[in-house]
Amino acid sequence: MNIDRREIFMMCMAWLFPGLGHYLLGQKRRACVLGGIIVFMYVYGIYLHGQVYTPGDENVLFQWGALVELGLGPLYVALALTPYSAGIVKSFTFEFGTSFLITAAVLNYFAIIDVMDVIRGRHEVEKGVPVNSEE
Repeated sequence: MNIDRREIFMMCMAWLFPGLGHYLLGQKRRACVLGGIIVFMYVYGIYLHGQVYTPGDENVLFQWGALVELGLGPLYVALALTPYSAGIVKSFTFEFGTSFLITAAVLNYFAIIDVMDVIRGRHEVEKGVPVNSEE
């Protein structure tokens, strides 16, 4: 299984901003839907006072959480460097907000994998023709 430079570039673009990889592949509708959902979940997780896990935590589960949330790309880094990253534990929506942030990151990982699948022609896209078809 060889990964070429185009796949790496598109996967990096998909990680850089949610939906960007699909947008660059010409799948504007899918890019808007995925990007919109992921950004909404990110913002709503912050609004619900969710916690952003950072690698500096001593708890191993929190370190794994930081690895998962790294899937948000620069959005994760931007939030992890702010005072909002700790969340508000006394808020009754704290766990919901944390769940929204983690789910947004996992969904972005799935979007990155989908970009690679579209490039490789593993499934059909919006108009029923794989991206790399010769037709």
